[in-house]
Amino acid sequence: MGRALRVAPAGGSFHVTTRGNRLQAVYRDEIDRSWFLSLLDDVAERFEWSVLAYCQMTTHYHLVVHTPKATLSAGMQRLNGIHAQRFNWRHGFAGHLFERPFRCRQAQSDEDLKELVRYAVLNPVRAGMHEQPGEWPWSSYRAAAGHVPAPAFLDVRSLHELFEQPGSSGRVRFVEFIAAGHGLRGPD
Repeated sequence: MGRALRVAPAGGSFHVTTRGNRLQAVYRDEIDRSWFLSLLDDVAERFEWSVLAYCQMTTHYHLVVHTPKATLSAGMQRLNGIHAQRFNWRHGFAGHLFERPFRCRQAQSDEDLKELVRYAVLNPVRAGMHEQPGEWPWSSYRAAAGHVPAPAFLDVRSLHELFEQPGSSGRVRFVEFIAAGHGLRGPD
């Protein structure tokens, strides 16, 4: 029997995270990670999500999404369910990949939403995996900073609008904001 659908608020911006059962890896290689991003693209389109940030770690992942409708629970059920099925099939496992359906926190303001984005993309730095967020290839940071093309599902335009200020581009302000969160230097 499948897990019960978690009830989430009807629309809004959310930080969502899910981790592996008993802290097991939920990605074993680049194929798992690429499949997950392809699936995220499908889920974002199907459930009308605006994905503002993502970060794939080894034992868990982070998403920051805006959902105009009450689609968070259904989308997460699809994302985690299909990823778990593919992962188990590919690696010869059975049973639950994730310890629970998902955890989410709704942003209470634009400033709160910015902090949720920063938390997500700085995860590899805070975990000691890299010194700079742009060194981790499995997050949205490099695309949002303009270093690599953005995947279709990543709403870089809305993300940059969130950071825009008079006389300064949203992209530049995004990079500066992320850098300030970990004592990193912003762009020259």
